[in-house]
Amino acid sequence: MSSPSQSNRQQRLLDGESGAFADPASMPSIDRAQLDPIAADVALQRLIDAAKQWHFQAGRLLHATESVGHLDAFQWLHHNPLGERCLWRSRDGQTLWAGIGAAVVLTASADGDYDDLFTHMHHVLEHHDKAFLGGIAFNHRPGDSEWQDFPAARFILPAVALRQQGDHHELQINLYASSHEAFVRQRQQLVHTLESLKLAWPEHIDPASSDPVQRQDHMVFSACRRRIHEVLHQIDQGELEKAVLARRVDVLLDHVVPAFPVLQRWQKNNQGCFAFAFEMGSSLFMGCTPERLFRREGHYIATEALAGTMTRDSNPETDAFLARELLNDPKLSLEHQLVAGFIQAQLQPLTEQLYSPSLPGVIKLDRIQHRYLPISGQLRPGVSDAQLLSCLHPTPAVCGVPKVAAQALIQQLEATQRGWYSGAVGLVSPQTVEFAVAIRSALVRGNQVSCFSGVGIVAGSEPETEWQELEAKISSFLDALMR
Repeated sequence: MSSPSQSNRQQRLLDGESGAFADPASMPSIDRAQLDPIAADVALQRLIDAAKQWHFQAGRLLHATESVGHLDAFQWLHHNPLGERCLWRSRDGQTLWAGIGAAVVLTASADGDYDDLFTHMHHVLEHHDKAFLGGIAFNHRPGDSEWQDFPAARFILPAVALRQQGDHHELQINLYASSHEAFVRQRQQLVHTLESLKLAWPEHIDPASSDPVQRQDHMVFSACRRRIHEVLHQIDQGELEKAVLARRVDVLLDHVVPAFPVLQRWQKNNQGCFAFAFEMGSSLFMGCTPERLFRREGHYIATEALAGTMTRDSNPETDAFLARELLNDPKLSLEHQLVAGFIQAQLQPLTEQLYSPSLPGVIKLDRIQHRYLPISGQLRPGVSDAQLLSCLHPTPAVCGVPKVAAQALIQQLEATQRGWYSGAVGLVSPQTVEFAVAIRSALVRGNQVSCFSGVGIVAGSEPETEWQELEAKISSFLDALMR
C-alpha cells in the first residue's frame, strides 16, 4: 500500500500541474517581482567576474548562478540574438528555461543511441540544478532539405540560461571543456556574450505584423480527401485501426519573422500549453503544444492520452454542447481509446502500478478542445529515460495503430517530411525529465514559416470534418503570426 506522501505525489502526477484542465482563463497567474536594473547589472557583473576566475577542469562542469528580478524570457531572447537560442516553458507556467549559446551539444543519429545520450547528459549534470533542452525527430532520423539543421536527436546545455521557478528568476552560466585550448576559447566566448547581454530594453511593443506575401498549401482539400480515403480503405481491409495525416502550410512575409514575440502571443492565446523553441543554424523550430509525452520525477511517471478534437464556440452554451459531443461521439471515443490503450500497454511492463481516472475529461484551447485522460504510475527499478522515450514515441496521437503499418503509410502518403514536427521536445535535469509532443508547431527560416497540423483518421472519419480540424489547428498559429 502506498504511503500518504506517495499517494499525494501520485495524485499530483495524475492530475497534472493544475488539476483537471478547464478553460485557459482558469490557469493560475503568477505574481512576479519586477526587475531592478541596478541589481540586475550587479548580478550580471558577478557572473562575468566568476567566469574570468574559472580554471580549467577536464570533464567537469563549471557553473555559477545569480538571482535576478522578473525577466520576460521571450523578450530576453528576442533582444539577445547572441548565439543559438532555446526555450522551454511548462504547461502551468511555473517552470521556464531559456538559453543563449551552448556549453555542451549532444546529438544522436538513431534511437539506438538514446541510452548513451541520456547517460552523457546525466554525467555532465551530475547533481547540479541545471537542464539540457532539446528534442528528437518524429521518425528518429536526421532531417534534410528544410530540416537539414536538425539531427535525429539534439540536446544542449545553454552557456547562458535564464531559469524561472514560480516567481524566482535566476541567471546561470555554464562551461564544459575537454581540453585547455577549448576551455580558453569557450570562456572567452562566454565572457563576450555576458558583456553584450541586455537585461533591459524599451517598453515592449509587438513587432509590426503584416498579411502574408504568399501562402502555399502543400496539401489542398482534394488531395487530403484522397489520402483519407486511402487510410479508410486500409482500415476496412483490417490493415490499420488508425493513422495520423499531417499537413504543411508555408507562409512568406515581407520581413524577418520575430519568432519569440510571435511565440509569446501564441502561448498567451493558449494558456495551459507547453511552449518551446530551438534555434539551429538558420532555422528555428517552435511550438505551443497541449500534449505531454511523459514527465518523470524520481520513480514516478505522468503521461496522458490526448486525442479526439472538437471545435470551440464563443457562446458558452454552444461550447459546452460541443464538449459533450466530444465526450460522447463514437468516432472520437475510438480515436482516444486507441491512444490510451497504447500508452497503458507500453507502460504496463515498466511500472509497478498504473493510475488513471475511469472517464476522460476535456482540455480547452483557443480554437479547439480535446479528450484528455491523465495516466501515472510508479516505475520499476532500473527503467531508464531512454526506455520511456523509445516505448512511448511516437504515440498513436501522432502516428497510428499498429505503429509500423501506420509509419509506412505516412511515409507513402505525406508529401513533405515531418522532421521534428510531431517529435518529442523537452528538458533533462537530474531531478526531472519531461517531454511534450511537438505538435502545433512551426519551422521559421528568415521571412518564411512552415506551419504544421495533423488529424487522426479512424473508422467513421469524414474528409470535410478532418479538413476543418486541420484548418482550425493552423489558424491558431496564423492568428498569432499576423496579429
